[in-house]
Amino acid sequence: MAVATVWRDPDRPRPVDLPALANPTALREWLAALDVAAKKDLVGRIETQVLLGQPVTVLEERDGWVRVAVPEQPEPGAPRGYPGWIPSWQLTSDPAWAALAGPAGAGGAWGPWTAPSTPPDQSTVGSGSKAAVVPATVTVAAVTTWLHHRPHPQARWMEISFGTRLPLVGELAPSGCGGAGSSPSARSSGTGPSTTDGGAGTSSGAGAASSYTTRGREARGGAGGPMATTEREGWIAVAVPVPEWCAGLSPPGEGAGGRVPRGARTDLGATGAGVAVAWVRRADVRIDGRQTTPGVAEGAREEHGPAPTGAGGVRPGSTATGSMLLETARRFLGVPYLWGGTSGFAVDCSGFVYLVHRFHGIAIPRDAAPQRDHGGGQPVPRDRLRPGDLVFFAHDGGKGQVHHVGMYAGDGRMIHAPNSERVVEEIPLDTPPYGERYAGARRYHAG
Repeated sequence: MAVATVWRDPDRPRPVDLPALANPTALREWLAALDVAAKKDLVGRIETQVLLGQPVTVLEERDGWVRVAVPEQPEPGAPRGYPGWIPSWQLTSDPAWAALAGPAGAGGAWGPWTAPSTPPDQSTVGSGSKAAVVPATVTVAAVTTWLHHRPHPQARWMEISFGTRLPLVGELAPSGCGGAGSSPSARSSGTGPSTTDGGAGTSSGAGAASSYTTRGREARGGAGGPMATTEREGWIAVAVPVPEWCAGLSPPGEGAGGRVPRGARTDLGATGAGVAVAWVRRADVRIDGRQTTPGVAEGAREEHGPAPTGAGGVRPGSTATGSMLLETARRFLGVPYLWGGTSGFAVDCSGFVYLVHRFHGIAIPRDAAPQRDHGGGQPVPRDRLRPGDLVFFAHDGGKGQVHHVGMYAGDGRMIHAPNSERVVEEIPLDTPPYGERYAGARRYHAG
């Protein structure tokens, strides 16, 4: 499930929204079917969206729907995170994914917004004297990219969004779905792990792996082959939650010719079988927290991903500058507007700036008014704006309720996601009606 839409109530989706309710979702098909009137009608229907692998907290279940909170999306008055409803078939509570995605942390949830108590475990791969410590996660840096069945451009499987974080794996381990010692998922493949506990559940996290090793043989026409390494000629292998396999659906890479065998997963002991191995282009992702050992393979480099600390928090030692935020924001130019959109497929104004900050390890609230009033940050006078600062707009000449947010782009300009009739664009800050509705600015970056 590349992106799951969080609805205000289970009765809010319309017939035109069926592609967004499918598993897997058909995001491109859904967006193509929405004219301007249908997009505007989403106001009051959609709350937000969550990405593949993101954790959610289960609050309630009703008639095939699950009311959840999104811990990674802070919201005033919602201590567990942004609330809403997701079809149950778009979630997974598979213990295999839960084990790989990460341990429980403070409040029973561990994800990119809460720091783990111990560093992520890492596994070592290599050949001969050249060895490297494999990082725990990758984050999609392209606006969208594709997961592939195997490291080949024609083996596309699922298009995923900017900001998606997935565990990185080293080698593959053949294993049958639903075999001895495995437990089928209580839900279908989804955007994030979830477990229930007496009606109120907690997410198991979508960050780095807690403790796992990978082993096995690469499938080559059904015969055993050499160990499959994490990176291969511009491709990188990641773990993906897909418990549909246990429902009889074909997993990615079924077949011979170097593809992943049916039921292949990371070796998680005797729990679950709902984890697939997929391949993504190395150029489209950032490796988070890479560390190397002496004799590291040529070309490897150290990269540090985010570990935000909470609403308005910046990870310790963050070097994210406003210019870095702006550079990332400009990747979204031309991306469609969608009320509640929080992915590289489509965004609303606050979802856009939220995604950009999250990518750089800066936690801010999900919505525009809380971003100004409840997210912390440093108030900035208009004459001291710097690139990367958030600029806000409100009704009643800027003195009423905040209704819009953009990012200052320098030279009196801003980049923003305007409305259902347009796309992410860069315009002068004083463009009507924004000039007369200016309502202040906040700086969350390092400077």
